[in-house]
Amino acid sequence: MTKCCSTATGVYLLLMSVGCSEMTTPVSPSHIMAVSETGEASGASTSTATTEPVITMLSDYTVTPPRVTVKSGYRVKVVNNSGRYKQIHSYNCSQFQMVDPTPGTWIHTGIFSPAGRVCDYFAWDTNRSRKIFVGQVEVAP
Repeated sequence: MTKCCSTATGVYLLLMSVGCSEMTTPVSPSHIMAVSETGEASGASTSTATTEPVITMLSDYTVTPPRVTVKSGYRVKVVNNSGRYKQIHSYNCSQFQMVDPTPGTWIHTGIFSPAGRVCDYFAWDTNRSRKIFVGQVEVAP
């Protein structure tokens, strides 16, 4: 029985690692990088499907831009210029799992697909009484 369970566990872990893997081009050696002293991120004010979209968390609990478009198969860069540590959540897209950049850093989301999807995201305020850093990511073909 023990051998059967450990074999089943091994197969499960193998399937999970294969099923969760993503074929992408390398982003960088690290997915978290520091933001410049000015707090500016390239592309933070506008975002199109042909460039890497950037969402910037601001100190007034908003994001800029509040809606970005990303090509299917690509990621979004989330820059934290808010001065606060907050984890981003989404009820309809798993690409925001583990998106929790510390103040002054950035992190990439997961890879977005399929095209035509719109992903809502947000963070909770301190006592979870309201949503802050609210925005959307539209996935383009």
